[in-house]
Amino acid sequence: MFKKLSKKKGFTLMEMMIVVAIIAILMAIIIPTFTNAMNKAKAATDEANLRAYYAEQMATAVLESTDPKTVSGDKAKITVAGVDYTLYGDVTMSVQGEHQLKIDYTGPDGSKVTIPGGGDTGSKPAGSN
Repeated sequence: MFKKLSKKKGFTLMEMMIVVAIIAILMAIIIPTFTNAMNKAKAATDEANLRAYYAEQMATAVLESTDPKTVSGDKAKITVAGVDYTLYGDVTMSVQGEHQLKIDYTGPDGSKVTIPGGGDTGSKPAGSN
């Protein structure tokens, strides 16, 4: 009797809107997660570079009987074994006692570390995720 027209090609507007909505929801989840992971990776990189910087400066201070070099500030630059690094977080360095270098670092993810030893490696301020 009645034949159904089956010459329909392509997607309807509603189907396209649903796909766009699903993609938007996934992006809203992925972008903050990716940003958080990148900040943690940057903080870990900075911490490793600062530990190498600390070791190099302390060895030089002992061998040459001088105070270690210090830098401070957000986006500070350090040189380790002849390679320049720009830190992603905020660093404060000070010389305490006789030739003893102390480094306080706050990463882009809010983590804090004190070199040498002590500090709360990987800790975050209260109320952050």
